[in-house]
Amino acid sequence: MLAGSRLPGSRDHRFTTDTCWLLGAGASLDAIGPNEEIGVRRCVPLTVDLMREIQPNIVKRLKRLHRRANVPLPATDIHEALTYKLGPCIDWLKALCNERNPTIANDAILCLQDLVRHIASEIKDDQVEATLAHGGSQGFIFCAENYLWLASSCFHTPRWSVITLNYDTVLDRAFEEIGLRDPRTSQYDSWRELVEAHFANKRMSPVKIGMYLKIHGSLDIYECLNPQCKLFRSPFNTRGNERVNVLKSGFFIESLASPDAAPHCTSCNRETVELILPPGHNNSQEETAFHDLVYGEAEQALGRADTWIVLGYSCPDYDVDVMNLMKGALKQKPPTPQPDRSIWVVAPDADSVAHRLTQHLQHYVGFVKSSFTEFVDQILQIKGIERPGLA
Repeated sequence: MLAGSRLPGSRDHRFTTDTCWLLGAGASLDAIGPNEEIGVRRCVPLTVDLMREIQPNIVKRLKRLHRRANVPLPATDIHEALTYKLGPCIDWLKALCNERNPTIANDAILCLQDLVRHIASEIKDDQVEATLAHGGSQGFIFCAENYLWLASSCFHTPRWSVITLNYDTVLDRAFEEIGLRDPRTSQYDSWRELVEAHFANKRMSPVKIGMYLKIHGSLDIYECLNPQCKLFRSPFNTRGNERVNVLKSGFFIESLASPDAAPHCTSCNRETVELILPPGHNNSQEETAFHDLVYGEAEQALGRADTWIVLGYSCPDYDVDVMNLMKGALKQKPPTPQPDRSIWVVAPDADSVAHRLTQHLQHYVGFVKSSFTEFVDQILQIKGIERPGLA
């Protein structure tokens, strides 16, 4: 048994009923699982690695904006802003996009565009690992085993919900991989229908079972950053509401594509950028509408659940939006016979994270000091399943 508290595995009935997963960066970092030859490998980059390869022109513009702008950078220097406060840094750039000084506004827009493209490109390059067996180049075997386990478990437990703070599409592809075996995966289909309905200005029927939600944006949703365009900073979806066969979808090619391969705006025909939408106070009206939609659904999903598993998320003090989301959901009583809501943190440093979250929520939070891979391995051991036959 891992240190901390008892593992909420499949023998614990609370873990298998109305569970809501809240996934942070640590989940996607460890989505692939173990490999006999090279050990655990990442399928998305760490923020520090993401920023190590950043183009000099982005840093140059950021420094110029830092010197000239009236609004202070939300960090002591550029390195801290990009490595540890990326969300607040993006929000700062959005604030400067509305500056009356045209030089500052133009620099901010160009910097925001280049920064988002850099982030998206690096993540897309790394997440190719999820489709390659043992890091090789033969075939398109989906090998993000931990996410495949989660998607498969959601398929068998329709009341589970998954809320991710990550932009990558690896878990999306895991849901689609499971969907090849059955025409419907309720959580992922509900997410696709929600996005489609929003961008078509239609209302979706309330969801009363499990949901999959990407509350901080996604690499397959885009927006235009041309300030002269009527669709400036208006998110849009490029995919129709159809089931995608991941073995034939071109995901591998899409992931390797350069940022220049982004779709063009339907209004001004300029290249768009991926939707990276961390919490902030300087979103456009259209970005705010999308943010409010997914956050509202996320609060409902958490409110319906009697068990929360916070996986790979450090719950930093500055992430006020997510803390408020959880506090709002705690006010709702789950429609289950459980006497109280059970909250767990799963991470290598889960003890300190659980302590911090307990203080924020004023609600006891248990912890399991474990990586995603170790967590899945113990659950598979309980079920008597060996990798890779986990689905």
